[in-house]
Amino acid sequence: WCVLLLVGVAATDAGRTLARQPVWPSVGQLIGLVVGSIGLHGAGLLVGWSAARGLGLSRGDRIAIAIAGSQKTLPVGLMIVTNPL
Repeated sequence: WCVLLLVGVAATDAGRTLARQPVWPSVGQLIGLVVGSIGLHGAGLLVGWSAARGLGLSRGDRIAIAIAGSQKTLPVGLMIVTNPL
């Protein structure tokens, strides 16, 4: 719940900031943001899975590590979103 609260607060703050901007990001920039975010989380997922597999951990442990590893980018994203330029 705390993570969802943080994401909601950051999204709301970003929306307010965007509403004050004279120029909005283009569709291409928004698509790039989405693709980059998915790619970053996907890379974290694959690195976590591969590292856990290399250590010989069970499938359940590999899944847990992969999910946890892919979410480590969330605090960085929140920091970027909430800090003014």
